[in-house]
Amino acid sequence: MKNTNNIKNKKNGGAFVEYKIKSVAMYNGHSIKTNKMIDLGFKFAADELQNCLKLIPCFNSNIEIYAKMSNIQNTLKLGTLMIKDYKIDKDANTTIKFHSQIDFVEINNISKLVGDELIKLMFKADLELEEDGNESN
Repeated sequence: MKNTNNIKNKKNGGAFVEYKIKSVAMYNGHSIKTNKMIDLGFKFAADELQNCLKLIPCFNSNIEIYAKMSNIQNTLKLGTLMIKDYKIDKDANTTIKFHSQIDFVEINNISKLVGDELIKLMFKADLELEEDGNESN
């Protein structure tokens, strides 16, 4: 697990941090709905719980997801998605479901994930920094 945070400036003057998280998971299915929304799921073993918890600040943020598999030489960009569902069971196994509009995902790359193989994932999000200051009314 590698967590790299780089502070950058937004065009509108606010600051954000580039947040990167690496983890290993298994593909847990995807579905495409009639409204052109796609769901993509991953299952993480208990030893990846710490990495999964680091995704919590990414709720309500766009997350770029990249996958690396042993049978494919290049890294696959899966697209830009958001966290839809986040579950931790009693054995500390984590299931995370992401969703997005089909225009923002690489559906051909997602279809390459099908199987029982472990997948190296990298999640990248730009998180807005909270402004310091008193906002009293």
